[in-house]
Amino acid sequence: MTQRLLSPIEEALWIECQDESGSAAYHVPYVLRADGDLDVDALRAALDDLVARHDALRTGFAWHEGAAVAVTEPRWAVPFEVVDLRGDDRSAGEVSALVAQATGETLDLSRPPLLKCTVLLVEPGRSVVCLLLHHLVTDGRSRELLFDDLVRDYRRHALGESAEVTAELRSYREWSESWHRSLDGGEFEEHRRFWRTQVADAADNRPERLLGGPRQARGYRGRRIERVIGRPRLAAVRRFAARNRSTMSAVLMGAWAATIARLGAVSRVPIGVVSANRMPDSTDIVGAFAGTVPVVVPVDPAAGFAACVTEAGLVLREVLRRPVVPLHRLDPEADRVPEAWRHVFDVMFVHTMVPGAVDMGGLTVTPLAAPAESAKCRLLLTVVESRDELRLGVEYDEGVLSAETAEAVAGELVRVLDEGPARPEAPLATFAASATPEPLSLAGSVVVEGSLHGLFERWVGVSPDAVAVVGEGVEWSYR
Repeated sequence: MTQRLLSPIEEALWIECQDESGSAAYHVPYVLRADGDLDVDALRAALDDLVARHDALRTGFAWHEGAAVAVTEPRWAVPFEVVDLRGDDRSAGEVSALVAQATGETLDLSRPPLLKCTVLLVEPGRSVVCLLLHHLVTDGRSRELLFDDLVRDYRRHALGESAEVTAELRSYREWSESWHRSLDGGEFEEHRRFWRTQVADAADNRPERLLGGPRQARGYRGRRIERVIGRPRLAAVRRFAARNRSTMSAVLMGAWAATIARLGAVSRVPIGVVSANRMPDSTDIVGAFAGTVPVVVPVDPAAGFAACVTEAGLVLREVLRRPVVPLHRLDPEADRVPEAWRHVFDVMFVHTMVPGAVDMGGLTVTPLAAPAESAKCRLLLTVVESRDELRLGVEYDEGVLSAETAEAVAGELVRVLDEGPARPEAPLATFAASATPEPLSLAGSVVVEGSLHGLFERWVGVSPDAVAVVGEGVEWSYR
């Protein structure tokens, strides 16, 4: 067993995880459909190999003598459960409920591995594998590494294939220690100044018409609305990206910025973007590297969609080339994050790409969408891109936005992605308008029906963690 300080990225996540709902918001579920005869023992052995190979997966987190520490164990078996539903004739809805249950379990951050596996044997030749990890030990690039390792190790155990295992360039512990040296040694001072400017700009341009006032307490209870853009419409978006010499990330973030600008009545849109935050010597290490960084995208309603996408591409190139400095590390002299900074990530954007079906030796594995019952921020767009479709997920904080508003946001986004590539030079102001509810934010609701005490009770139920009383520098929530 070894003990170390948390990396700055782990520190930022640890701060968010200091209550149960905050920790659950950073659970990372992976759901895989397996078609063919699944070798359960081979899968269990392959997962144990993953934990043995990657030190981050054997790491737990706890307080020790007033400081947060990461403790890495030498080896640990993966909690593994098999639920045999064969012969039960379960409906698709019942299977989905079991998937939600498996991916909604609680992870004890102090007890590694922060990884659980539940296998649902649905019918002969059909299984669903539910993997649950925590963001403290994984990120987007880590998912790719873990999936590649899982495929290789499963084939080795199930089929007896020999496979050369590539050692990590460095352990996560080594990367964390070098990051601390760079951050504490002043090497990042220029980056700190840049990020402080970005944060201030984002704080000054918050879309309050859409999100409500910044004093509203943050909650983690959320829902997700999904929209799917299929192959013909996806092809049109990709053709536009090629003609505009833009990445798909720039196109999608430009569409998200245009959506927020149109609904929030703002001309500069602050968005939290996830940066991989990896240097060449850390691309093969599993762990928490990715961090959220603030960008501000100018949106001119008199300009076209192409101009908006170009602006999004420019800001992405500038911020993604820099190392991430988390908010709590931007000002070494401050003992807490300024209040105005706490809302710069109220709107976020994440774009990931997933493979199609993968052959695991007699077994075809296909990634599936995982259930979402929490909200990391007030309004988040997750885009999962595969060869044949874009899956758009609008996740929203139930205490801030109504379901009707979230539906309007999703509808506006799809409209922008339809009209923008088709009419890239047409002013955004000429795009068809969405029918949005008024007021947009629950925090701004002023036209109400029912008794006063009933409305108060409803509000408390929607947002129990909102600030209820403020006095002499102390705040109390409705709880």
